[in-house]
Amino acid sequence: MSDRDQVEQENSPAAVRARAVDSGTVHKQPQKSTTLNRKYAGKSKAQQQATKTAAQKAAYAQFKRRHELAETRNQTHRAQVSGSKHGVNLRPLSSGEVIQVNSQATKLLAETTEPHPVVAKANQKLHPQVTTKRHMTAIEMKKRDIREAFEKIAADDQVDSKQAKRFKTYFKNKKLAGVVSMMAAILLLAGYLVYLNMPAISVRIAAVQSGVDVTYPSYKPVGYDIRGLASVKNNSVAMEFSNDNESFTITQQKSSWDSSAVFNNYVQQEWGDNYSVNKERGLTIYTSGGRAAWVNGGVFYTINGPSGLSDQVEKIAVSL
Repeated sequence: MSDRDQVEQENSPAAVRARAVDSGTVHKQPQKSTTLNRKYAGKSKAQQQATKTAAQKAAYAQFKRRHELAETRNQTHRAQVSGSKHGVNLRPLSSGEVIQVNSQATKLLAETTEPHPVVAKANQKLHPQVTTKRHMTAIEMKKRDIREAFEKIAADDQVDSKQAKRFKTYFKNKKLAGVVSMMAAILLLAGYLVYLNMPAISVRIAAVQSGVDVTYPSYKPVGYDIRGLASVKNNSVAMEFSNDNESFTITQQKSSWDSSAVFNNYVQQEWGDNYSVNKERGLTIYTSGGRAAWVNGGVFYTINGPSGLSDQVEKIAVSL
């Protein structure tokens, strides 16, 4: 190649472009290398752990335990100091033991749970409670009035029902009590009448048993009352009357005697000559002191009593 050709080749457009250099590349500052030098770079945690010996690991573990124990003791001491200031007794708890808090600590805890008045006032200003009163519409007021009216009617009906039930129970109980009282009064009256007529009743029963037409005296001396009931013995009926000190007995039995037979068969044999004869209302009555004997309508009567009844035996006899 000649010199001419070499010069043309060097001055050709391609050669000029190839020799062209970027101005930014020429004037750019040199940069630091980003490659790490392992000689000066620190080792990773895994590499450091791997390079530790067993003695180093044991020493590190012991140091860690001592550090944790010292930290625990410091926390316990700080808690005890803080608790003593507020009246709280802090101590280690055994298994199953319950923490006991004195009244001062409880009061302090209650006071600490309540916000400070300044804080409460600030919270109230930050969060005001806005209450708006809404007026009821006409439809709502109407519904409210209707509901209240129905509730009042239901309440009145319930009260009326309770009162009616109570009155019904009261009148029912009162009616039952009245019936019971009436029955009790009737029974008492009947018992009283039976008590009053018991002598006559017993006389009627004795008459049926003996077959004698027994009569009850309408006259009794003052202070004398019948003792017990009329008794029946040997077809005769006996009634005993007594007061607190004395008594007399009236005996009645069937007989076919007349006044002469009474005198012959009873008066002379029992009293001898110590007797008197009195005629009253067609009856011949033999008396001896407080004793008497006579016959009337087929019934033989005798009275045996104390001598103090001598002036009254005739009245008793006539009342039979």
